[in-house]
Amino acid sequence: MVTIMIVMGICVVIYTVLGGLEAVIWTEVFQAVLLTLGALLILYLLLTNVDGGAQGILAIGMQDNKFSLGSFNPDFIGPSFWVILLYGFFINLNNFGMDQNYVQRYHAASSAKEAAKSVWLCVKLYLPISFLFFIIGTGLYAYYQQNPELTSLIRLQAAAELLPLGASGEEVSALASTLKPNEYGDITGISMIGVQSILDLWWELSGIFAGGMLGLFFLGLISKKAGNSEAIAATIIGVMVIIWMTFSYLIPDHYSFLKYPLHTNMIIVVGTLTIFLSGSLITKLKTIWRKG
Repeated sequence: MVTIMIVMGICVVIYTVLGGLEAVIWTEVFQAVLLTLGALLILYLLLTNVDGGAQGILAIGMQDNKFSLGSFNPDFIGPSFWVILLYGFFINLNNFGMDQNYVQRYHAASSAKEAAKSVWLCVKLYLPISFLFFIIGTGLYAYYQQNPELTSLIRLQAAAELLPLGASGEEVSALASTLKPNEYGDITGISMIGVQSILDLWWELSGIFAGGMLGLFFLGLISKKAGNSEAIAATIIGVMVIIWMTFSYLIPDHYSFLKYPLHTNMIIVVGTLTIFLSGSLITKLKTIWRKG
């Protein structure tokens, strides 16, 4: 795994330097097509390898509550439906508005109209592609439930076990490239080997780092009167709040009232709103003070 990450990182640097933005865009197009085709192939192989096919996957998924959307109660402490909905809404605002992967496509478009088409195409594809990968997750769960003797192996290797020789390597390469490996990505990837739930960790880290940027983005976009000083002050407040939310679990239990009480996926929501609202409030107070 270490060798694969280092080699992929070097390859990405080389083709980016030689081909520039055009090389990056077309490489991502190829990766997206390959990733989707690989996912469809995995789904097909799961349907043919799980006893009962789609009905077998559905039965096991229903039995073990794998199709639940979470609790619909107004609970923001556990992983309820509302926590995931808010997290998904805010993280996708960050992706579509600020993420380099998306923004570079807008800049590569021939016009603002074409850039808008790119945005809406991504929006339309997001739900079906996400649904496809979640179904694959449930299918893998069903596959291992029916083949408990394989649980001694690494469960995440199921896709590689089912795919024909060669196809698995291409799919893994596409996945690795899609995660934008570089010199920092290599170090991060290597350090994450052995992490139990990479998805939960990715969601948590994305929320922590995206909250500040998204809040500042909203402040500049919506509050036309906010200047540099207001933005800096709001950012400082927001970063302090995000740091508190991220590390408050280290606070001793006898000071538990000082701990962040909500689910970790709510960090991006609270962080974004903190920076935007504090920046707007500081701007409003500054305007009132000048008039007074």
